[in-house]
Amino acid sequence: MASEIVYPIYLAGASDSQESVAKRGDELLKRKASTANLEDAKLINRLFTLFNGTASAENIAAELKVAPAPSSLRVRLMSVFCRSIAAANAFPYTLQCIFGCIYGSGTTSRLKQLGMEFTVWVFKHAVMDQLKLIGPVILSGILRSLDGSSSTEADSTARDVKIFAYQAIGLLASRMPNLFSNKTEIAMRLFTALRLEDQSLRLTIQEAATSLATAYKGASIVVLKDLEALLLENCQVEQIEVRFSAVRWATTLYDMQHCPSRYICMLGASDVKLDIREMALTGLNLLNDERQSPAMTVDFNYPDIVEMLNYIYSQQPKLLQSNDQSDGKLLFSSKTFLAMIKFLMKCFEASDIPDLSQEDPSHSPVAKMCVVLEHAMSYEGSSELHALALKSLVDISFRQPKLVSSRYANRLHWLRTLLSHVDSDARESAARLLGIASSALSSSAALNLLSELTSALDPNHPSRFEIYHGLLCATGYVTACCLKES
Repeated sequence: MASEIVYPIYLAGASDSQESVAKRGDELLKRKASTANLEDAKLINRLFTLFNGTASAENIAAELKVAPAPSSLRVRLMSVFCRSIAAANAFPYTLQCIFGCIYGSGTTSRLKQLGMEFTVWVFKHAVMDQLKLIGPVILSGILRSLDGSSSTEADSTARDVKIFAYQAIGLLASRMPNLFSNKTEIAMRLFTALRLEDQSLRLTIQEAATSLATAYKGASIVVLKDLEALLLENCQVEQIEVRFSAVRWATTLYDMQHCPSRYICMLGASDVKLDIREMALTGLNLLNDERQSPAMTVDFNYPDIVEMLNYIYSQQPKLLQSNDQSDGKLLFSSKTFLAMIKFLMKCFEASDIPDLSQEDPSHSPVAKMCVVLEHAMSYEGSSELHALALKSLVDISFRQPKLVSSRYANRLHWLRTLLSHVDSDARESAARLLGIASSALSSSAALNLLSELTSALDPNHPSRFEIYHGLLCATGYVTACCLKES
């Protein structure tokens, strides 16, 4: 007889409760039915009939009805179904089988696990026409199963059920994105699960979340707006996997011109995990910034500098206070400030800054940019941050010299304290700013400043090298400015 005909009989025998019967059935299964074609539709239908039974069918005579298989046989059958693409496409048997495993009377934790594993197999191999029919129904069953589970379950089988459940969600999201893209419920579920579930489950949930992110591409503005808030809420939580997913979603769903997602990347740039930092810097086009030559640079559509600054101010209102009121404490970490300044300068260079002669310069984007840079100069900041902030102020002065010079003409004392900075680049930039600020002074005030700088260079009272270097640089830049003005 053909192996496809005897396969169900031997499989049932191998699952018998009598040891001698089970042993004989197993032998025959291996010897005479091992070549059975598991893609044979008739064989698969017979196996599903064996699994589900026909007891509930009304058009079958009572003596011909088949009772549902016992648990031991069902376990064997499930391992067969998870190897057959034909089984994945045997609608409606697949649906009956999956729900029988997860919710059926007399089901076991092992059957629940195999039911979820088969769900993953079905979502992976079912043809699209069938998936459209069963996908939404099975998804609701999966979510109901997760709702009924506990986040503290220690049983390994229960944990495996959850692993397959989250894998199934990820697979379905990649194949049927329209099922998810019109609401944020599943996204919120996965981020909550990443926070609350056991550590052993988080990598699987993270992978499912990554797949789900692609489903929201092209979602409505309302949905994307809701997701913004979700990502901002989760981008700095304790769990690494949550932060990773928040930054991944920010860089996947939104383009470079999207201010909230770029702000999330700025926060991610200071993460303790290298992969999150690199992903965040990539989202800001800063990862290879220092290694890129001018010939390698690519044109990116950066956000409008005004919009980007306004968003940062909305998220950190303390920027509206002067730096003197912040007690010298950084409003962001040094690495976040570094990424923020570099990105803002790219936005500044790419934006058309309007003529400021007709408006209040204190409310201009340049003034707001200067405030951010001044806050970065807080004493808690790193030397690298101070050097970058001062250099950026110098770069801004090339495009808006009058605004910068008039702004810092009243802050000469602050600039002079920076002449002794431990970082040589910071000292030189402070000296250049002092020279730029001196252009807004009267001739007598500029000469008085120059006199004070030169008198401080007293060989009879030697100072640290850093002080001498800063004073010499400042003397040179202020002298050059005086000569230029004259």
